[in-house]
Amino acid sequence: MKHVYAVILILFVALLTGCGKDNASPENDGKDTKTSSPTPGGSTDNKTPDNGNKGNDKTYTPAEIEAAIARVIGDGYNATVDVPMEEMYSCALADADFSKIDSYVAKLTLVPSVQQDQIVIATAKDAAYAEELVKLYNKEYERATMYAKQYPMEPHKLTRARIYRVGNTVMYLIAGKSPETGMDDTACIALAEAEYKKIDDTIREMYGYLPENLLVESEPEPGEEHAAIYEGGDVPFDDGLDIPGDPEAGTNPEDGGDGVPMFDGC
Repeated sequence: MKHVYAVILILFVALLTGCGKDNASPENDGKDTKTSSPTPGGSTDNKTPDNGNKGNDKTYTPAEIEAAIARVIGDGYNATVDVPMEEMYSCALADADFSKIDSYVAKLTLVPSVQQDQIVIATAKDAAYAEELVKLYNKEYERATMYAKQYPMEPHKLTRARIYRVGNTVMYLIAGKSPETGMDDTACIALAEAEYKKIDDTIREMYGYLPENLLVESEPEPGEEHAAIYEGGDVPFDDGLDIPGDPEAGTNPEDGGDGVPMFDGC
């Protein structure tokens, strides 16, 4: 009888051992069960752009980027006029080879003689031409600063311009709410910085990082003060420059004015 009980006990222990093995997961047996959390884009690793900043893998068309900037600036957005091909000479794509561009947006302000606002965003077909666009944009910036020496309009907006490149998409950004008449220099600077912070935050949110500003400030000619490096007040007029219009006259011809509005802000 003892032998029978012993056999039954052995069979019972073997049965329990087999059930335990069936319920165990052989894939996790003795292994680390840690898992990585995916990023919103569905990948656990962020791509690293050429400049070393970590970003996401999202891409946007020039139109989508421009719309996002317009949206965040709101009512103060002045670059609302599309530049037609026959007038492309007036913006940063003046010397561009459009056969090497996939898509673009080029917008100016309604009154470019008074406001410097300009949004030009283009996606090149290859990296080499994206580099060329950076050069063209800097050429336009140099032209704009030369104009600002003669007609000093909103210098703080101009001197804080952005040239950003993400992949083959290159952006030339001069935008933001214009200062109100009578604002002092400190208020004008604060306004310009606040408006560009909106732009920077938008680009950072879209791409996951803020690109390097590739804008190159030109060296001033000997004896001249260059608008690109001027940081206080209006850019001085050149001596002996003949400025059309009388700043003391009104804008109404009936009041003795010449009908040309004179910007009186910073």
